[in-house]
Amino acid sequence: GPSGGEGQGGGGGASSEELEGARKEARKAQAEAKKAREEAELAAKKAARAEAAARESEQATASRAGAERDASAAKLRERDAKIESLAAELQEALDSVGQLEGDLAASQEAAAELDELREMKADIERKEKQHAAIISKQGAQINELEALYKEEQVLRKRYFNQMEDMKGKIRVYCRTRPLSSSEQERGDKMELLTPDEFTVEFLPAGKTEAKDKKSFQFDHFFPGDATQEQVFEDTKYLVQSAVDGYNVCIFAYGQTGSGKTYTMEGTGEDPGVNA
Repeated sequence: GPSGGEGQGGGGGASSEELEGARKEARKAQAEAKKAREEAELAAKKAARAEAAARESEQATASRAGAERDASAAKLRERDAKIESLAAELQEALDSVGQLEGDLAASQEAAAELDELREMKADIERKEKQHAAIISKQGAQINELEALYKEEQVLRKRYFNQMEDMKGKIRVYCRTRPLSSSEQERGDKMELLTPDEFTVEFLPAGKTEAKDKKSFQFDHFFPGDATQEQVFEDTKYLVQSAVDGYNVCIFAYGQTGSGKTYTMEGTGEDPGVNA
């Protein structure tokens, strides 16, 4: 019994040593891993610095190359500008030569034209003298015609107004308006009779016999379909008398709605007597 117990105890002691050894191994491995990690981090930092340095070197090289390229381009542009300037100066010189040649030709043409103008001037002066004589003669004829025209105007005004006076100092015209739309809807009819252009007749309300007929005489009668132009045709001579300085009065008389304003003033499209 006891020997077996010792054997178990000895076995337990061997396991503790192994465990301790394993722990040492583990700590060693951890230390090595930590060291390796630190070395790796250090290597990564060195690599990053090396990469940054290489990038900076590359950028510096590219910057120098760009500066050299820009300088070359600037020199090239400067050369091109100089070439363009010289070309412009050359063209300007050529243009000046062409202008001088053109001026010379123009001067020669002007000299020839001047000789022609001198001849034309002499010819014009001769014709002016001839025209002056003709104008003087025509002026005398015009003065004579103006005097005759003034005499004719005076006679025309005198005879015209004498003719108007013979027609009568006072003239009365009659004009009827057409039926309105409302009157037509009611069935109203025009009861006036017009046997001629001077007479208006009608039967009073309630009368049917011819003896009851009323008749009125006017200098002229205008029916409902008469135009503004027809009305003006009989009054335009009075308007002419007014223009000639004679006293003339034209007015319209009638009840409200009978067409006085339309006859005298009319509309923009159909003017009346006053227009």
